[in-house]
Amino acid sequence: MITDTQFEKLSEYITSSWAIWSKDFLNHKCRKCVENEENGLKEYFIKKIDSLKNNIILLGLNPSGNKENLRDAPTYFLGNFHTVIYDYGKSGKRRHQGDLLLSETVMNLNNIKGAYMTDSSDVIESDSSKVSLDEDDVKNLLEAKLDILGSKNFHIVCFGKKVFSVITKKYGKGIKKIEKENGVIEFPIKLENKDITFYKVYHYSSARYGADKKEKFKKQLEYVDQAVQKNP
Repeated sequence: MITDTQFEKLSEYITSSWAIWSKDFLNHKCRKCVENEENGLKEYFIKKIDSLKNNIILLGLNPSGNKENLRDAPTYFLGNFHTVIYDYGKSGKRRHQGDLLLSETVMNLNNIKGAYMTDSSDVIESDSSKVSLDEDDVKNLLEAKLDILGSKNFHIVCFGKKVFSVITKKYGKGIKKIEKENGVIEFPIKLENKDITFYKVYHYSSARYGADKKEKFKKQLEYVDQAVQKNP
């Protein structure tokens, strides 16, 4: 679990969030969900603080959304990975489908649920091909957050090739990458006094296309969840 101080320090990063979602978000009731309220998520996370983990990180690429409409990328109130999109359709609001797949998957897992979530870049952009990652920037941001979380044993899940590639270039040189069940790739490192295992899985936004890929994504996170249980 994390402390109030750790929570507040991590909340200063605009890409910070936590892998826990409200029942209304999962049940398609966007008008009522805390994810739809400007400060609702922070209050929700504080109430759930005993469930938040300091040893698991879910690492994405960047906040998806429209730069001109920050309501589509509500990172300013811990809404990253919890996006409610304003489309002014019949319901007026809907969830980002990648975030929905991620939430439905994680909330069924005992060990990943409550993980710290963040991105490798804070650039708001829906087209991932336009997002470039600087290895040193990624390293410095990640390690600053590791220091705040304070664990000695981390499990870090990298969503997609782009994130895993920059992590590999910075941390994985000369280390054997091992392919595990359902295409999960992992490698361990020792970083100062920290033991870290990195995992590559599908990006949740691309995994939503096709039943087979969606099922494989769920199996990948199940594998990581079991790995965390074996080595907490």
